[in-house]
Amino acid sequence: HPLVTFFLGKSRDPLESLAVMPVIYGLTFVFRAIGLSYQEVAIALLGENRNNYLKVRNFAVILGISTSACLSLIAFTPLSQIWFRDLSGLNDLLTNFATLPLQIMAIFPALTVLICFQRSVLIVTRVTNPISIATAIEAVGIFSVLLIAMLYFPLPGVVAASIAYVVGRLLAVMALQRTVTPQLKQLATGKNS
Repeated sequence: HPLVTFFLGKSRDPLESLAVMPVIYGLTFVFRAIGLSYQEVAIALLGENRNNYLKVRNFAVILGISTSACLSLIAFTPLSQIWFRDLSGLNDLLTNFATLPLQIMAIFPALTVLICFQRSVLIVTRVTNPISIATAIEAVGIFSVLLIAMLYFPLPGVVAASIAYVVGRLLAVMALQRTVTPQLKQLATGKNS
């Protein structure tokens, strides 16, 4: 994400933000990767047999809640201090600096599972154009939030970036929801197109 790195360098507390963002993003990726892997399985199971829809959907709910709950357990407890200071090697100042952005991003794994579920449904039902549009909306959302935060709010760059990632993903999820709803109804009733 070179664009995010650019904004981190131009925002408030640039050195601290640039120092902690890779650590935060790396930790969130551990939990998001599970959701990204889920997409492939969901496509395979739904493509194989549309009757798997309820199992795939229910597993997505459990997976999304579990991954965000596990990240929240780290973000909102002293485990964050252990992760940042002891395991990642950040000093006390950077450890404290990284806590709020991690808390903001705690919902990100659940959003990743949700968007991967939406994408898998659209891929299986062969309605794929909205996926590209939602990806563009997410990128524009991230850029817009970073720009607005940098120009109008005295937020540290890493906080603005965390908010931007979450808002961008929420915009993408909302963009897909209108298109995916009829497809979900089709899968829930077991009708093939």
